[in-house]
Amino acid sequence: MSNKLSVIDPRLIWFGLAGIALYILGTQSYHLWLSLLSWRYIHLLSATVYAGIVFTSACIEALAFFRGDLDFIRGYHDVVRVLDQRLITLSVTGLLLSALALMKIMGFEDISFFTPEPFWAWLALVLILSNGLYWLAFDVPNQRQLSRLFDEAQSPELTPEMRRLLFRRMWVNLPSVLLLPVLYFLMVFKPTLPI
Repeated sequence: MSNKLSVIDPRLIWFGLAGIALYILGTQSYHLWLSLLSWRYIHLLSATVYAGIVFTSACIEALAFFRGDLDFIRGYHDVVRVLDQRLITLSVTGLLLSALALMKIMGFEDISFFTPEPFWAWLALVLILSNGLYWLAFDVPNQRQLSRLFDEAQSPELTPEMRRLLFRRMWVNLPSVLLLPVLYFLMVFKPTLPI
């Protein structure tokens, strides 16, 4: 493809736009646009979509690796790429926007990345942002390499390089899956900073 925009992954554009939107909305009173119940619904729905896609894709990734069927893996890879590009980024954006709105409604007006107050919200933010950077650094390039290999495949068998990249993706997915119960724990129990 000769179009330079086709080289840019849509997730990178979403990530940048979400950061700008969060900054702008963080300085506005957007939390008053909806009721507390509506913000909680958006937060829970976004968390559920995020967790569902992360957990399900990790399970199917492992199944695809052990099954070794190139047609199955190609189909799965295309579906996951679309889900990642559209739903994961959208759900994380909804999650962060609703979290900031809920924090403001609860009376935490001065929310800062550099101040661990309240501890549970700060830790959740740090974990989600760290996971996003980890995902951008390792998962996005890995998906691109796999797509290239799938397009160039001449036989219906997995090559050793495909197996290596699929195995790597399983390990890249593991921190995201392990992060899910931690985020739900923080969301539900809201622990304070142990002093």
